[in-house]
Amino acid sequence: MPRACRPWGARRAPLCRLLPGFLLHHSVRLALAAKMSTPIFTPNDLLNSQLVVPPVATVLHSLARDRGSDSARRETLERHILGLEAYLRGYLPAYIRSLKFHHNNTTLAGRLPPEILCMIFLSYRSLIRNGSTPWKDQLIWVRLTHVCQTWRSVALDCLALWSDLCFKTPRFTELMLSRSKDAPLTVIFDMSNIRLHEERKWNSVLLNALSQTCRLRTVVLVANGPRQFGCVDISSILDKFTGYTKLPMLEEFSISGGAKKLHDEFLEAGATMLKRVQIRACSFTWAHLPLTNLTHLRLERNTQLQQDCLPAQIFLMKLVRMRTLQVLELVNFLPKDDYPASGPDEILPVPLPQLKSLELHDSASAVISFIQVTRIPKAASIVVVFKDCKPQSRPPSAEIVDEFLLALDASWKDRPSLPSRLEDGVLDLWISDFSEKRANSPRLEFWFQGYQTPPELSIGFATHEVPLTKILVNVKKRLNLSSVITLRIDNCWSMRESAYAKVLSKLPHVENVTIRNSSFLCFLNVLLKDLALLEDSDSESTDEGTGDTYLTPRFPALWFLECCDYDFKERGFKTRDVIEGLIGVLTLRADDYCIMDLHFRKCRNVWEENFEEVKEAFPEQEIDWDCDEDQDADSEYEEESEADS
Repeated sequence: MPRACRPWGARRAPLCRLLPGFLLHHSVRLALAAKMSTPIFTPNDLLNSQLVVPPVATVLHSLARDRGSDSARRETLERHILGLEAYLRGYLPAYIRSLKFHHNNTTLAGRLPPEILCMIFLSYRSLIRNGSTPWKDQLIWVRLTHVCQTWRSVALDCLALWSDLCFKTPRFTELMLSRSKDAPLTVIFDMSNIRLHEERKWNSVLLNALSQTCRLRTVVLVANGPRQFGCVDISSILDKFTGYTKLPMLEEFSISGGAKKLHDEFLEAGATMLKRVQIRACSFTWAHLPLTNLTHLRLERNTQLQQDCLPAQIFLMKLVRMRTLQVLELVNFLPKDDYPASGPDEILPVPLPQLKSLELHDSASAVISFIQVTRIPKAASIVVVFKDCKPQSRPPSAEIVDEFLLALDASWKDRPSLPSRLEDGVLDLWISDFSEKRANSPRLEFWFQGYQTPPELSIGFATHEVPLTKILVNVKKRLNLSSVITLRIDNCWSMRESAYAKVLSKLPHVENVTIRNSSFLCFLNVLLKDLALLEDSDSESTDEGTGDTYLTPRFPALWFLECCDYDFKERGFKTRDVIEGLIGVLTLRADDYCIMDLHFRKCRNVWEENFEEVKEAFPEQEIDWDCDEDQDADSEYEEESEADS
């Protein structure tokens, strides 16, 4: 029997052979099915594979043999069409999804346990939110729930994925809040990311989130500059933390601006798990603030608010209770009166055994007094900024630094009988932003264990008008700078030759010097004064500026020199002046004190032929230039020179 003439039940056609017939135009299918006299197949029969749809050849053969009435054939055809369309709409997609589900389970990613998938999802979300992803793409991690049914199920069951609320849109934040169920909440609300027309909507969303006090683990509220929190009533929201409201899971609380004063009964019911507290530009009382388990404390007093500093005696009592403190940052918060002669429980100086980082921004007298009544572990890093150092300050800035280092020498040690950290050798020294045109505060940074972040000691000033040379002289007197290997001068146009001649050039082990956006010609002039590099090594030379007699050149161990962001037409000089100075220095140090590596990065008003001249004169030395010929014809130095002429 020919294949096209076989009876229906003789062979069941696979579904793939039926699809061309299903895709025919509706009118063509009506014409073909009008001759059919086959039984009607329900979707359940098709799904259970009890019956199969005949192939196109069989349909055409039945159509040619059927002689029934047109109305009967039309009615039969319509029922066939309805059944097949219902099958295509409801059962075929489900069948395809089931096949894809089993296919995905055969892949490596599909066989991962839900716990591993959850960890991957959390890492991906953390990478998106904490990386450099723009704010508009902060919700791109939600696409994980659209990959497949398994991933969506795992993501929805991972409560930690939704408990760290993202304040991108009010609707999505409420969705995350509902999906997090009873998991501990992390609320980080930054007003700078909120659109102006959505402020009123956020008020109810934030109130809803912070009202669930039993679930709060992290609360961070950041105001937006002068606009503060806008229409968000942050004071009323923080009232949820007062009275008898307990916060049993709260580990971190931070608020920056927005509330002029926290409620007097703030955290009165207690927060036994609280470890990190940061309060900036807000007035508050210490009465109910839990201090026993604190590891991080950052407090900044707004000088424009009517908030008095704590008396020194009460401040010491609070400090004694914070035995687990690791990070302490106080800005305009130190007591202004005198500390008592003996501390609480006759403990003075107050030990801070677990302290790892100390940062103080205050007047010089307040900072020095605090250092004198505390004992800081040797492994802790210290950052101080003197906010009252002025050109006419009394005592002068140089004496303030000397007094501070003297107090630090007695405090920065593990036990009184052990040596101070200042006695350890300094390996890296950075001098930054001593320039009138810089917006950053000038500072000295010291590394005792090699370069790392942050430095072990940083001394900053609130003004640029400080005597750098005198300060460096006092620093050399109190710190062991003889072991310095790396010296970096960064944005220091006020650096004079006297600072090099009296302090820095005499350091015997300085190997690497980097000068960035500072006077490179000044540094070359210091090296050009080395008249000791003559043929007779026994002859002594005297420095006309300082009267010092020496046999070795300045920076005797120097072999690496880097110049970055420098204008070779500095303050009216010509490019040729700097090149001749460089050649002169390399000539003087060509034998025993040779500078082997020279690097120039992002320099202006210098050309390839200048460096080719230096390379030809000193072929054995490595002279590296980034080939950036940036000619700034209208530089500030040329303008000053033209104005003077």
